[in-house]
Amino acid sequence: MKNGSHLLPSPSQQQIAPSQQHSSSSQAPSSYQTSPPIALQNHFGFASDPQDHLDFVLKYIQDLAGKANEAAPYKRHKAQHDDIPSSIVPLMSDNVSYIKDDLNAIDDPLLNPTTIHSMRTLCNVIKKYGSQFLESVIVFDNYVLFPTSLDGFMHQQTLLDDAADSSPPFYYNKTTAIINEKTYNGRKYYEASLYIGQLELLIVGGFFGHKERITSAFLGSSIPDLPDDLKKSKKSNYILFRKTATKFSQTQRMLRQYAKCSSKQQWSLVSTHYSTKGFYPVTAINFNQHTYFRNKTKSLTYVLASYSIQCITKTTTHKEDIISMLFTVMQNKQVIETVKGYGIASFADLHKALESERLIATSSSSSKPSKDTETSQLHSLTNTTSPDSQPLPVIKNALTLYFINIISLLKKFEHIANANDEEFNLLSIMPALKNDDLMLLNGGFTVGIRTANDGVAKTFKTSHPSFFI
Repeated sequence: MKNGSHLLPSPSQQQIAPSQQHSSSSQAPSSYQTSPPIALQNHFGFASDPQDHLDFVLKYIQDLAGKANEAAPYKRHKAQHDDIPSSIVPLMSDNVSYIKDDLNAIDDPLLNPTTIHSMRTLCNVIKKYGSQFLESVIVFDNYVLFPTSLDGFMHQQTLLDDAADSSPPFYYNKTTAIINEKTYNGRKYYEASLYIGQLELLIVGGFFGHKERITSAFLGSSIPDLPDDLKKSKKSNYILFRKTATKFSQTQRMLRQYAKCSSKQQWSLVSTHYSTKGFYPVTAINFNQHTYFRNKTKSLTYVLASYSIQCITKTTTHKEDIISMLFTVMQNKQVIETVKGYGIASFADLHKALESERLIATSSSSSKPSKDTETSQLHSLTNTTSPDSQPLPVIKNALTLYFINIISLLKKFEHIANANDEEFNLLSIMPALKNDDLMLLNGGFTVGIRTANDGVAKTFKTSHPSFFI
């Protein structure tokens, strides 16, 4: 079977569309649709046969009814297409058709469990099915999910996708949506995925609500405000997907660790219809460029953490970028105050100065920071503020261990770049960077990303109230 041929609807597939015309009988010839019945009966001689006349009049009335339906597609949609929950209608693009999912994974060679994949074929299968299920309609009893961002993971292919979790082997011949309870760093949350074959499409952005009303927009894998009856391993095969895939962009996935060979792959698909409205996930990689921060002052700590994760993901570091990051750091008033009197010309100089100041601070009994003080300082340095916010009052927040650890990592990148003429491939030291990667995410950046995503969703909900009526 050729790639994509399974996407063509079979004769048994039901098409569902707000703009789709339906008629309970075959169309009459076009000349019948505008001429009055009497003129036509005289022309065709129907007067001699009353039954012919009656059949024609009925057909004429049906044609008029069809034109009336065409003038009111939204009402026709609600009346004739009960399969699409009414709460989804405001989220749908105009003139889009939906098909009930009845795909069989075993019919697609790309999803056959015996297929030997390459990185290229893996990219193809994630793109093919990810694009198909963007802006799909997933029904769980009386509740509905509408995904606008999906992260693809191919299980049982650890040599190619080493970011997929080590779940027991599975194979779903029918597309199955599952809500799973997860725990991370002691925090319980719920996420939803679509499974077909050995492919998982994790929903990392979209809308959730009742069939009658959308209640929440979310970004990231955690779905907020789930009702109690969905806070368990809930499954559904009731899925509608677009007949024509929506436009989309691709980027890197949201991961718990980026020191992976597959982390650079652009296996996250985002609906263009929603990304152009600013509704797409904030990630560790795009943090510095996300439109949410366009009119906000970003945390310096998170800016440096994001840049460091970009280097780890791309497995390269550039001398020019390192210099740019150092310039950014040395514009920060808290850093300037902390290292006043030191000559700073590199991250190595900055790291040495910060370590010296931290040693002085911790050796003094009067200024030794407690655990609470350390946490407060970290929050102050990493807090995202608006441009008109007042300067933070806490002094020498650059002495937090998390900030110094990031500077230490940048010093490592700087040393490598300087020794290798502008650019260096980091693959040779990638095993050593795994701990640095975890330090960056678990030291506070993950919380910052989650907070930013909540902010994006709240902003979108405020800007588009009609979606949540």
